[in-house]
Amino acid sequence: MPAQVTACRWTLIVHFCTAMLIGIPCLFFVGVAAQWIHWWWYDYSMVKMLGAALIALGIGSLLASRDPLRNRIMVQTEIVFTGLAVLALAYRLIWQSSTTPRVGWAFLVVLAAFFVAFSIFYPRVERG
Repeated sequence: MPAQVTACRWTLIVHFCTAMLIGIPCLFFVGVAAQWIHWWWYDYSMVKMLGAALIALGIGSLLASRDPLRNRIMVQTEIVFTGLAVLALAYRLIWQSSTTPRVGWAFLVVLAAFFVAFSIFYPRVERG
């Protein structure tokens, strides 16, 4: 198995673990999760939807990790999701930082790291 596919597999597995670590509390323990990230003005439904989305993407990543080359659509989905999330969060942190919890910067770094990793380790078909 090419090194790029192995690296993509591990990125998908790490993404699954990270998504579960954040998604489960957001979906099932909304108040606790909101306090944990200092999100004092949270909307209950939005936090639950974020949790559901993270869990769904995480499970998709875990399933795609079995064979990243055949499941490139999931890697593409992760690239789009993390890229858009980085843009949205960066805008919020730069232009509206007075109402954004400081943990937002940590989330920005994590999202950017996944965006870079998924982009670099995107599994490509060898031609030849």
